[in-house]
Amino acid sequence: MSKLLESFLQDYLKFELGYSANTLISYSNDVITLLKFLSSYDLDGHGGNSSTVYYKPASPPVATDGADGADGADGADIFNVNNMLINLNNLASSLDRSGVTQLLVYMRTNAMGNRTIQRKLSGLSCFFDYLVQEQHLPVNPLLSTIKPRSVNKLPSFLTQTEVDTLLGVIKTNNYLGQRDSVIIQTLYSSGMRVSEVINLKVTSIDLERGVAVVVGKGGKTRYAPLYLSLLNDYPTLLERRHVFMSSPKNKNIRDEGFIFVDRSGKQMTRQGCWYIVRKYARLAGLTKKPSPHTLRHSFATNMLFGGADLRTIQIFLGHTSLSTTQIYTHITDDRKRNTLEQFHPRYRKHQ
Repeated sequence: MSKLLESFLQDYLKFELGYSANTLISYSNDVITLLKFLSSYDLDGHGGNSSTVYYKPASPPVATDGADGADGADGADIFNVNNMLINLNNLASSLDRSGVTQLLVYMRTNAMGNRTIQRKLSGLSCFFDYLVQEQHLPVNPLLSTIKPRSVNKLPSFLTQTEVDTLLGVIKTNNYLGQRDSVIIQTLYSSGMRVSEVINLKVTSIDLERGVAVVVGKGGKTRYAPLYLSLLNDYPTLLERRHVFMSSPKNKNIRDEGFIFVDRSGKQMTRQGCWYIVRKYARLAGLTKKPSPHTLRHSFATNMLFGGADLRTIQIFLGHTSLSTTQIYTHITDDRKRNTLEQFHPRYRKHQ
């Protein structure tokens, strides 16, 4: 498997977004669908410089699972994944409206039903989002694709009490313990993505202004405010980090300036942050199984509960579109109904 595809499945889906093993298998098949499509793509068959690509249909397989099509055959063929992924730059510039139509034709020709096509478009779009985030592509070519509406899964989040319980079990008497505490506090208080937190450098924290300089998706920079007690933790953390990196064990490790490093002195990974959050959730006895992304959801949800407007939350999260942020309004529906039942005379009368 290509390192890029493995990083998408493991680092991004599993450890940053906290997706299940079944979802990883599903998204892997979605990417293989894309690679099959690329193998059938004629990029140079129409003059060599055409911006539109053309699918050369093959004989469709026989459907094996009813109306949803023969989706289980995705992994049957073997591709040179590395070579196929090299062509993604061509694909990104070629998948205009006509190209997306050809992709849909490919899926339909291969006996995929509507639900399968909807799911695969979501999986492929997620893959392209990852490539944009990692600066392998300038834009998601499926961004403007009109997809059938579907019910969004509401994000899981922790309450303030649960976050306090989580932090309460961390021993912060050394660099590694304080590192874990500051990582969790930073995720929860700023709404940063885990990839943004692990890329924070010593120069990213502006103690005078009380902000962290965050480099988000597409290389866009934003400023994330940090609360006072967390700002007070950073100087001590950096001092302990210096001692830790100067120890005999790590003194020969090249210091790249990342605030959060692992036991070997190297930059923390998404996987490492995932294990940290799970470890302390287990020690705290939480029934939920949070991931770093859960803390990002918790930031947005608790901000909304506290009265913040969506536009402000959008800025803090670094969302390009307000529609992405609007999923958090669904979480507050129960609270809104409780308010109606408590204060509206007709609700009180008919309870």
